[in-house]
Amino acid sequence: MNMKKQKPKAIVVGGSIAGESCAKALVSAGWDVVVIEKTRGPPTQNPTSAGLGLDPLAQKIVQSWLHEPELLYNNTLPITVTENLATDGEKKISWVIGREEGAKFLNAYWADLHGLIYNTLPPEIFLWGHQYLSFSISEDKLTVKVRAKDLQTAEIIERVGDLLVGADGILSSIRQSILPDFKLRYTGYCAWRGSHIILTELKKEKFNWVWYVNQPEPELKFRPSLDPCNTCGCKMV
Repeated sequence: MNMKKQKPKAIVVGGSIAGESCAKALVSAGWDVVVIEKTRGPPTQNPTSAGLGLDPLAQKIVQSWLHEPELLYNNTLPITVTENLATDGEKKISWVIGREEGAKFLNAYWADLHGLIYNTLPPEIFLWGHQYLSFSISEDKLTVKVRAKDLQTAEIIERVGDLLVGADGILSSIRQSILPDFKLRYTGYCAWRGSHIILTELKKEKFNWVWYVNQPEPELKFRPSLDPCNTCGCKMV
């Protein structure tokens, strides 16, 4: 008698690019996957969303997921030169501290990249509008049970899987449960992003830059949000 082997099951908490990328890799490997995400639905394109850089390995992986690999190039901008400048605001001077020519990076809007990957996945695996609550490990340590709340109906749901992936952001509740002593550390600088329209040079018409300014460590305060921010899609503002 033929016994059909049961597929392993994975639960991914977080439906941003990291979460959906994990989901895509697991689906491709033959897993049953469910993605729990508290936002109400997949993001729509936002012209002010953050730019993300893809190195050659990331490009290769994403292209392997697409039904039409050229879609990646149609939705990104090639960056062949990267340059880092330091600026002295008081003296009003700048100097080059790093420059790389021949780089093979692709820049993409966050929403564009998310959409490319999302469209390769079965939409039914996503539980939109569900807030992660907790997880527990079975006594035999073989499975994990995840509880989540439907934000529209207040219904509590449970899902059981063989693997739990915590892709729930910088203030990950899952990481906090596993590593309760882990604390955020200030990197030493703040960053500002700008965009500039260059009609004659860049096919995609937009160019991103980022300013980093060193300063003393501030008091970090975050509050949860149900909707992604307009800049990068993160869930904390």
